Amino acid sequence: MGLGDEAYGKDAVSRCWARLASRKLVLRERESKQAKITTLHESGSGEPYTAPSGNYFTLPLEYWSDDWYRKLTVQGKAVLLVARSLRPGFYLPGNLVKKWYGFSGDVLTEGFNDLRAHNLISSEDRTREDYSTAQITFTERHYSLKAPFSLPSKGTIDLSEILQKHADMLGQGVVQNERSTT
Repeated sequence: MGLGDEAYGKDAVSRCWARLASRKLVLRERESKQAKITTLHESGSGEPYTAPSGNYFTLPLEYWSDDWYRKLTVQGKAVLLVARSLRPGFYLPGNLVKKWYGFSGDVLTEGFNDLRAHNLISSEDRTREDYSTAQITFTERHYSLKAPFSLPSKGTIDLSEILQKHADMLGQGVVQNERSTT
């Protein structure tokens, strides 16, 4: 996990688990000599975790397993999240992104550049006509995410494998996650 020497890493992870437990976001137990971590409701109520309902979007497992959370800039992550909420071939006008999503046109440009640099997005110029304006013909750039972000998440993802991988790296023992994401 890139936490430096092994002793420091173990202490840092332990402190993080303790902080999450104190906020009632995880239940921390021992099973033999190994830690057992169970996710709780994100409200901090201490209630069991329940999967979200209603309108929401997901990130594929590869966002974590392929280290995209580390590779992408903040701008790239912001544009990725917006793009994941839109259909392939979306048009995102820079002059409206502040109103629609709360960040500047510069952040949008830098985010698109980051996604392009990592070959995660493609674009296509499309011409449209608007006879109510003096210019009449406009070129719009439409975007589509590429794999692994182009596809909707499939089925249930067991996060315990990723958590276990990181725990093994730090010698933390078994990490169990009762939560799954769709």
